[in-house]
Amino acid sequence: MAKLPVLFRAYIYPHFVYGIQLFMFCSMASRAKLESLFRRCCRVVLRDTGQFPLISNESVYRLTGVFPLRHLFQYTSAVMLYKILVLKQVPALQSLFCPVAHTRRSIRIVPDNVIVLRVPMVSLESSKRSFAYWGAKLWNSIPVKIRCSESLQMFTKLYREYLLLRLSATIGDQYDILDFV
Repeated sequence: MAKLPVLFRAYIYPHFVYGIQLFMFCSMASRAKLESLFRRCCRVVLRDTGQFPLISNESVYRLTGVFPLRHLFQYTSAVMLYKILVLKQVPALQSLFCPVAHTRRSIRIVPDNVIVLRVPMVSLESSKRSFAYWGAKLWNSIPVKIRCSESLQMFTKLYREYLLLRLSATIGDQYDILDFV
């Protein structure tokens, strides 16, 4: 019985994780199918626990120890942004983001050591799907305590806990790519 979760994490889960940055930009119908397939895979893992099919979608994710695909996308994107903005590991992508200059008014709200990004003005709906736009929105939506993390390990730990707390509020099937912000 304990072998199914291990097999799921080893053989099935990586197929969903690979290319998650691209999956989220497909049509809503395709994303809904992917989410449904992912939930079905998680439920198969839980079938032998005796709780299937009486458990909620939130419980399915909690018991299998994985995020829904949209949270996985948000998590991997936030980690990438931390590497770009704080650790400066990807200099080619740093030019996409423009930090906001701190003013006297903003100092009271956000400490100096916290990076706040300027969200680019866009006139077309399709421009909202650019990494510069939704990346800035995502980064600014992360709580200040998490953005101030001293290391990548601390950031990933705190952000994972934050997403787990938000899990119950965002389980519905219909969502857009910018709904996570």
